[in-house]
Amino acid sequence: MKEASRAGPKGSGADVRAALIKAGCALYEERGLEGISLRDVADRAGVNQAMVRYYFTDKNGFEAALLQEGFDRLMGALPDDDDLESLLRSAIGAINVMPWMPLLVMRTIYINDTLRQTFIENNLPRLLPRFSRALNSEAPLTILSAVSMLIFPQLARRAIGPVLNIAYDDAFARDYAAHVSSLLKSQST
Repeated sequence: MKEASRAGPKGSGADVRAALIKAGCALYEERGLEGISLRDVADRAGVNQAMVRYYFTDKNGFEAALLQEGFDRLMGALPDDDDLESLLRSAIGAINVMPWMPLLVMRTIYINDTLRQTFIENNLPRLLPRFSRALNSEAPLTILSAVSMLIFPQLARRAIGPVLNIAYDDAFARDYAAHVSSLLKSQST
C-alpha cells in the first residue's frame, strides 16, 4: 500500500522552516532532556522528514537553529538600559514563554561538543556583557551567580514549581527579578 504524502505547511520555505522550529520548541518543552528525533519534528510540523534535513542538514544543525532562535528571542526581549532588575525581569519573562530553551542549553552544554562550541562562541559573548554592565561588575562569580539565578528556576520548573506552587508568569518574573536584584546588590556592597 502506497503511503499518503503529507500536505504540510503551505507557503514559502521560510514558513516551512518556521513550522519546523515551532515543532522542535514544542517537543523540547514536552520531553525535556529526553530529546527528540528529526522524525518527531517532521511529524509535528506535518512535513516529510526530508524537509528537516533540507533546512537543517542534520540534528546538530536543527538544534543549533533552535538554540539560536531562543537566544535571539531572549536578546530581543532585553531592555537597552543597564538596570539589573529590568534586565532580570525581561530575561525571566522571555524564558517563561520558552521553557524549552534552558533545557536545550543544558543538553547543549553537556551532550554535544559542536553545539557547545557554537553556544560558547556565538551566544555567551552576547549575554554575559549585558549582565556585567547591569551588575556594574566584571567579577566572574558575580556574573555566574546572576546567570545561575536566572536559569536554575527554569531548569527546576517541572519539580519545584508545582511543589512551591509557583506560576511562571509575569508576576513571577517581576517578583523574582526584584528578589534576585536585591540579593545581588546586597552582595556587591
